[in-house]
Amino acid sequence: MEYPHIIEIFKEAERQRNGRNPEFGDRMRNLVAGQDNPRRDAYFVKVKKLTGRLNPGIWYTMTDRNGNVWDSCPKGLIFIDD
Repeated sequence: MEYPHIIEIFKEAERQRNGRNPEFGDRMRNLVAGQDNPRRDAYFVKVKKLTGRLNPGIWYTMTDRNGNVWDSCPKGLIFIDD
């Protein structure tokens, strides 16, 4: 099932990243996450490559610097430059 609005978000995020790859500690925003989502803004930790049948591909491990760690799809992530 395709969601056109998500595809547009992915295209916009790719345009904003402009080929830039994250480094440890870079602050990033998940454009797919809602305004009130506590995981919308986070810090990049590492790249993770998953193989297998469920969610294969490249994922970014993110943190809120308070001990919480999760994986995010990099397609919807952009850099937040303060």
